[in-house]
Amino acid sequence: MLFVRPVAASDWRSYRDLRLRALRDSHEAFASTHERESVRDDDDWRARVSAVANSSTAQAFFAHWNNEACGLVWCKASDVESSVVEIFQMWVAPDARGLGAGSALLERAITWAEDRGAACVRLGVTITDSPALLVQSERISCSRRTGAFACGFGFDVAIDGTESWTASSKNGAGVRSLSRLQNSESHRS
Repeated sequence: MLFVRPVAASDWRSYRDLRLRALRDSHEAFASTHERESVRDDDDWRARVSAVANSSTAQAFFAHWNNEACGLVWCKASDVESSVVEIFQMWVAPDARGLGAGSALLERAITWAEDRGAACVRLGVTITDSPALLVQSERISCSRRTGAFACGFGFDVAIDGTESWTASSKNGAGVRSLSRLQNSESHRS
């Protein structure tokens, strides 16, 4: 059974293990590296997870499949724009992909943002041809129908009446346009 729950301070070991696994599996999808994060000591991991678990402006969530953490996402109120929540560090284990964990994590993150009165959710994806972008672009379409507004972080997302947006890679290697026909919710670019 799949479920999503907030990360608690006592989850620091699970967070550490999942984060390091994500960095090994999808190193190109994150700004940090396995090498940089793997040298953190236990006190640093404990403090990092405790800070987000006890924050009123940030929250991390785990997706669980068969009672094992299989996915992660972080949400944080923008330090600069009070109506924006940033979503980042999203990852789902390869063996859990296709089960709906990514969509469930993103749904929970957007709900968290809406509960805090955010007018905009800023999605952090560092590459354009990633499973995370596909999940997030699908969710953006759903958010548009429910009245939530999404804009970009790491890539620019502009949703207009034609439901089209442009994504650019973090390293500036190129720009790729993605389009959807209006009311074509099942079409994937």
